[in-house]
Amino acid sequence: MKNIKFVLSLIIIIATQTIKAQLLSVYPNPFSQIATIQFTITVSDTVSLVLIDILGQQVKTIQSDTLLQASNYSYSLNGDSLANGVYFIKLKSGTTSKTTRVTKQSSLSSNTDIVDINSTPLYPNPTKNKIFIPQFLCNSDITVIDISGKEMSITLQQNQIDLSDIPIGFYWIKFLNNSGTIFKKIIKE
Repeated sequence: MKNIKFVLSLIIIIATQTIKAQLLSVYPNPFSQIATIQFTITVSDTVSLVLIDILGQQVKTIQSDTLLQASNYSYSLNGDSLANGVYFIKLKSGTTSKTTRVTKQSSLSSNTDIVDINSTPLYPNPTKNKIFIPQFLCNSDITVIDISGKEMSITLQQNQIDLSDIPIGFYWIKFLNNSGTIFKKIIKE
């Protein structure tokens, strides 16, 4: 019996010590110029904070493997050099990590060419095989990206994207044209 109690106690101690980073948040989100990243470290540890694009490539190092004391932290993310789109902020503390999504977009008041992403219908979504896209997006470079950042092979027929050859899951469709980049999330059933 003593061995069992010791093993259970050891497991509880390990479980409580691995949760070191909490409350990763970014605001405003979406942002146009500056975003504030806030997080809490509950145990002193080596921390890194990086910005990753939708394809999984590291774009910017915000904090590089630095020993931080248990406390609340706040960093500014300058978006001036970033293209519009979806990014991920990854906080790594020891062996644990947390990731949150952030969207960079230009100021809507000065650019009339920006399309409201909410008014860009892709249907049906969720889908079993095909997604219909608006005609104005058909001349775009179209890429379907899985959640790990891998580009999927697709067929475009007029205003339809054939998804029958890709597995069930969540995907991003990236539309790139002269007006900019639009990302839409889809679900393949």
